[in-house]
Amino acid sequence: MPLVSIICPVHNTSAWLPGCIDSVLAQDYTGYELLLVDDGSTDGSLDICNAYAAKDDRIRVFHQLHGGVSSARNKGLEQMKGEWVCFLDSDDEWMERGLQVLVDGISEDIDLVMAGYETYDEHGERVYSVAERTTSLLTPEGGLMQIFKPAHYRYFGYVWAKLFRASVIRTKGCHFAEDIRFCEDRLFTVQFICASRRPVRYFSAPVYRYRMRPDSAMAFLTKSFSPDFVSDLEATIRIRQSIRSSFPEARTLCRAADRSVYGSFRTLSNRIRTFRHPDAGLEKRLRSKTMDSIGKCAFAGYELRRIAGTLWRSCCR
Repeated sequence: MPLVSIICPVHNTSAWLPGCIDSVLAQDYTGYELLLVDDGSTDGSLDICNAYAAKDDRIRVFHQLHGGVSSARNKGLEQMKGEWVCFLDSDDEWMERGLQVLVDGISEDIDLVMAGYETYDEHGERVYSVAERTTSLLTPEGGLMQIFKPAHYRYFGYVWAKLFRASVIRTKGCHFAEDIRFCEDRLFTVQFICASRRPVRYFSAPVYRYRMRPDSAMAFLTKSFSPDFVSDLEATIRIRQSIRSSFPEARTLCRAADRSVYGSFRTLSNRIRTFRHPDAGLEKRLRSKTMDSIGKCAFAGYELRRIAGTLWRSCCR
């Protein structure tokens, strides 16, 4: 029964934190340590962490000044003792037997097990789930392609609902980029697979409950333009670099990484215009950065296809 380190960053989530911790304590699989990393909370979350730790010696608590989720996760990676590691957000929960499902996927020839999730709204109502149940063993390229073109779920870049072999993280120096505020989890997952270069075990069964909060960073994107979101482009550029250097012959995967960079730029461009960002030169700088990454010809090709698609849709109305 391998020891699993569960890393949970905590920042001002006292309303959901007890449910999060209780979902871990209720797991059938008991060979784990829960690392609660308080990231400068001011709402009593640290007190909740300490209270749980006093009752269960599998729980360890760390406190730091507010540095962001990547900083907190890196703190957990520094302190973990397990052979495997997984991540849990402090406003989410594990599903019953979720950890056992992931552990059942462990074998000597893989370094990553990933599974599905369900999404719940702020009232606790389920709003997204996938009914199909399947298990497969993916090549590293296939595991990466799930991030760009998932077979079942909307987005496989999240680090939760995954089980990572800790020795790869330690020996390859995998960590979260603390200068990236958006897409940092997808970047970590890609760099881990590129470092491992081994098959990925995949379950479509959900093991994780993701909570949609109206005050979350993702929800904020629909209301205004955050300068932090610009780092999404830098993250996708680094993802492209990792994939092209690790799997240069995987042409479909490399093209998907290129499209991801262009897609990030286009999303940023639209948001800059929608919310009338005051920095008039920001879009131009991001355009130049995108072309430097994927090349001017590729950029022009994507632009032409976008314009042609817009014209086609307008003609079909």
